[in-house]
Amino acid sequence: MFDLIRAIKDYSYMDQMPIQEVDIPQSLENTLAMVAFRLGKMEVIRDYEPHLPCVSAYGRELNQVWTALIENALDAVHDEGTIKLLVRTAGDMLLIEVFAACDSLLIGDKCGAHTVPYIEAKNSSTLFEHEATTSKISEDVLFYCVQRGLSQEEAVGLVVNGFVKDVLQQLPMEFAVEAQKLISISLEGSVG
Repeated sequence: MFDLIRAIKDYSYMDQMPIQEVDIPQSLENTLAMVAFRLGKMEVIRDYEPHLPCVSAYGRELNQVWTALIENALDAVHDEGTIKLLVRTAGDMLLIEVFAACDSLLIGDKCGAHTVPYIEAKNSSTLFEHEATTSKISEDVLFYCVQRGLSQEEAVGLVVNGFVKDVLQQLPMEFAVEAQKLISISLEGSVG
């Protein structure tokens, strides 16, 4: 209980000046304490470079940014899976990443994917990237499978089934079987 009270006080920067010397890893840890109720099944990987310098910043506002980034990462993976927090020096700046995998697979030449939200940075020294990735099936993966005796169509099916396996396992059996049949039908004749 005492740890939570301390984290709340540190998170809010209560009774302190607006601009603080912020220990970024501790700031991230305080934010994790605030969203701990959502971290039930999540694995949190912390990759903090040792001996990082403190940063002059609006601590309270910075914690609001961490909260938004971490909650977006949790939303992206539906509160299950892994999020990674990385803090590194990059020259005279700090590189801070909050990452959760959120992937999609493109099949065919007439498909696309659009990730949201769009993030616009007004600070030219700031870089934001979305955690979602979208790609076609790798030609190298298809080549590898074909070299092992699979047809091109079987190789595509194998990759797609591996990609959707986790989703299908969450469905009731009768829906999973039907979804598997629909995936097989939609893949007939398609190549990465």
